[in-house]
Amino acid sequence: MKSLKTLVRVQKWNVDKERRHLSKLLARQHELQALGDELERSVIEEQDHASQMESGGQIFAAYAQSVLLARQKLAGELNEIQDDLKIAQEAVAASFRKLKKYELIEEEIRLQERLEQKHKDQAAFDELAGVRAFRKKT
Repeated sequence: MKSLKTLVRVQKWNVDKERRHLSKLLARQHELQALGDELERSVIEEQDHASQMESGGQIFAAYAQSVLLARQKLAGELNEIQDDLKIAQEAVAASFRKLKKYELIEEEIRLQERLEQKHKDQAAFDELAGVRAFRKKT
């Protein structure tokens, strides 16, 4: 039973570790999405500035090219993060299932121990009742 408690404790630690990893990935995903939103806002701002300048079209074209590359890079990173998120979610689920399996086994062992103790107690009471009945007869 002691080794099973250790297994449960270690598995809880593993579940927490997997959850922390998943949390970091989710934070990174939100960070990348915020960067994408900021990039979109900056494009609109630059487009407004460029429309007010005479040579703004040429300047904006160069800026638009760099934004296009940045978008592609962000999209690639987001896809990579999403793949990592799926893997991390599966890892959390697997660790949690394993933890639950250990906890169910631990509970089953405790239940068996309580039943065994109950049977021992009942046997002791039955023996005591038999001794008392024998003494009353004599």
